[in-house]
Amino acid sequence: MYLPIDTITSGPTEVKAMWSGIHTYTILWLNEDDSELERDTDVEYGTTPEYNGTTPVKPNPEPGYTYTFSGWTPSVVDVVGDATYKATFTPTPITYTITWKNWDGKTTLDTDYVGYGATPYYDGPTPTRDQDDNYVYIWNGGWNPELETVTDNATYTATFDEYDIAGCTFVKNDGGTYTLTKYSGNATKLKITPVYDGIPVTAIGEEAFTYCSTLEEIVIPDSILVLGDTVFSGCTALTKINIPKGITQIPTFAFTSCSKLAEITIPENVASIGVYAFMGCSSLTTVNMLPTTPPAIGSFVFDAQYKDKVTFYVPKGYKSTYTTAGYNKYGTIVEAS
Repeated sequence: MYLPIDTITSGPTEVKAMWSGIHTYTILWLNEDDSELERDTDVEYGTTPEYNGTTPVKPNPEPGYTYTFSGWTPSVVDVVGDATYKATFTPTPITYTITWKNWDGKTTLDTDYVGYGATPYYDGPTPTRDQDDNYVYIWNGGWNPELETVTDNATYTATFDEYDIAGCTFVKNDGGTYTLTKYSGNATKLKITPVYDGIPVTAIGEEAFTYCSTLEEIVIPDSILVLGDTVFSGCTALTKINIPKGITQIPTFAFTSCSKLAEITIPENVASIGVYAFMGCSSLTTVNMLPTTPPAIGSFVFDAQYKDKVTFYVPKGYKSTYTTAGYNKYGTIVEAS
C-alpha cells in the first residue's frame, strides 16, 4: 500500500497495510431429482439469493396428481457461504368424473367425482327396469364394466337379472302380494321372479308346475313363503331345485315322481313334510337336513324301496333325534361334519 507523499515525514515511519473488498459465493439451485436449474456465482456475502430461472416442474410426477412448485428446501437465507437449494412441490389429487347409467345406457342415475386410486361407490337411487311380456328385471347390484380403482373418467351401466315370466300366471292375493298359480312354458331352466308388477310374489300355488316335463332346474326366490300341494309333482326332468329358507311346511306330493332329482336341502325352518312329498324320487341319494328339530313326517314321505341309497345328513349331535323321529326308515342318517 502506498501513502501520499505529503504524509511521509522525515525519520523512521511505521506503515500498516490495509485491505478492503467483498466476499462472494456460489448458490446452486436444483430440481427435486438433483438436476441443476441455475448456478449463481459471485453472490455477495449478506445478500439474499434470488432464483431467476423458469418455474421448476416436478420430474417424474406420480399419476393421479398435479404438482405445484411451492418453494425451496432449505428455506432461502442471506448468503454466508456456498449454498444449495432444492425445489419442493405440493401435490393435488386429480378427481375424475364417474357416471352411473341405467340399463339403457342413456339415463344418468348419478354422477360422482372421485380421486385417483379410489374405488367408486354408488349411493344413488336404486336402478329399475320395467318388466315386459317375457321378463321381470331386477337390479343385481352389479355394473358393466365391473368397478375398478379410478385412473380416468369412467361410465358404469347397471346390470339386471332376468326372471322369465313367459308362461307364468300370477294372481293377486287379498294381502296385496302375488301367487304364481300356473306355469305353462317349456323352458329347461326357470328363475322364479320375486316380484310381479313391483309387488312381492310370496307363494307358488297348488299344482303350479305339475308335469312340467321340460324343466331341469328351478330357482325359487326367498320371497316365497308357501308352496301348494303337488306343486312340482311329475317334473320328471328336474335335477336341481332349492327350497326357500322361509318355507315352514313342505306340502303333500310336493316332489312326487321327480325321478331325476338326486339331492335336496331341507331348510332349517321346515317343521313338517307332507305325505308322499318325495315318493317316486328314484334318483334321490342326498337329503341335507338343516333343522335341529326333525320335521314331522307321516307315512310314505320318502320312498322306502330306495332306502339303501338315500343318506340324510343331519346337524352334528342330532343323529339320535332324527332316528327317533323315524328318518331311519327311509335311509342312512349321518351327522354332517
